[in-house]
Amino acid sequence: MKNFIAIGLIFVSILIVGAGTLFVSPYYFYSKILKNDFYSEWYALTNLKDKHLHAKGALEIPESTIGNGDLWKKFHILDVLVPLPVRNPFFYASPVLQYFPDSKRTEIGIKIYDGNEREISKLYFMQNKLFPSDLNGQKFFQLPLVKKHIKSIPQQKIWQDLFIKKLDNWNIPFAEMAYNLYLLHLRTKLLPDNYKSFGLVKETNTAVIELESKNKDYITELLLTKTRGVIYSFVLISEINNEESQTLRQKFLRETQFQGGSIHLSKIIYREFKGLNYSQQIDQEGMLYLLSAWTHNTINQDYIREMIAYLERGERTQRQLETLYKYAYSRYGQTFSTKGVEGLQLSDSLDFQRKLELERKADEEALKNKKVIVEEKKLTKEEEMQLLLKKAKRDKKKMNKNRMIID
Repeated sequence: MKNFIAIGLIFVSILIVGAGTLFVSPYYFYSKILKNDFYSEWYALTNLKDKHLHAKGALEIPESTIGNGDLWKKFHILDVLVPLPVRNPFFYASPVLQYFPDSKRTEIGIKIYDGNEREISKLYFMQNKLFPSDLNGQKFFQLPLVKKHIKSIPQQKIWQDLFIKKLDNWNIPFAEMAYNLYLLHLRTKLLPDNYKSFGLVKETNTAVIELESKNKDYITELLLTKTRGVIYSFVLISEINNEESQTLRQKFLRETQFQGGSIHLSKIIYREFKGLNYSQQIDQEGMLYLLSAWTHNTINQDYIREMIAYLERGERTQRQLETLYKYAYSRYGQTFSTKGVEGLQLSDSLDFQRKLELERKADEEALKNKKVIVEEKKLTKEEEMQLLLKKAKRDKKKMNKNRMIID
């Protein structure tokens, strides 16, 4: 009898220990994962950092104090609707264009200068990409209960929790634990290696990821938003101790929108450019319309050619022209320059190329004018006599044709 009791006690003890292990082990392994001290075929993160756990949460961005909305207009550049200055005495915009011949890729951006032509902000526009749901990223997510739970959570909540939720609490239900591990996995996929912090602009869908800056006087931020499973993004660089730059940052963070583009859209924007008056066309406003149209159809070099031609007729357009000359020459082998412009800051080789094109154009014009002069040269006496005879014959035929016959 005593033996049966002893065996029963051992069996009950095993059950209690087994149940305790079954209950405690998920929390133990979860805690190990958060400390980056766990690797398994079921779940492993090779690039996990402690800062992946700590989101900044909802970011309070104050209203921009830049007044007079008439001096700003939204332009659709790639997939971004961004407010930019037009006819503004305090700010003006210039394109950032860099061509990479090996990949045949163009980096597109905008510089913002203050009234003294000092660069104070910069934006770079990124290509959109699909949101990586990545349920196949870990074997753990393939467990039926885990997969079912994650798929039941709305995509909008997942997006917001990615940039708001802190993941340092282990005393939570198992379902939330599984969800947190999914968020952690996505963060290691979405956040770039050189990020410093991340959060979400309050009451918006815009995530802000601070990146490391080469220049410590500037803050570099990657802005992301998700629409219908697509992530749109751009990079914003702002001067930390410059009040105007910080005011611009607030405006960009609060007012920038995201929307996909198309070749058809480039034609619509170009028609809007043609509807501007001449003074607007030769100013940075016209340039921004043409730049916007070109970003939706970058194969069409005529947009670049027209940007240059119109800006060369305007005033205070040197900074824009410098960028466009350099880009046109690197991509197309010519600057498309049509007339001389003072105050340019070009490399010697680029300046030589532009002057060479202008000389070639002047020679072509001179040759064309010479041909006209040759064609209009004075006729000899004999040539004049021949023309008079031909004219007399034509007049005689007309008279015979119009003569009335009377019986």
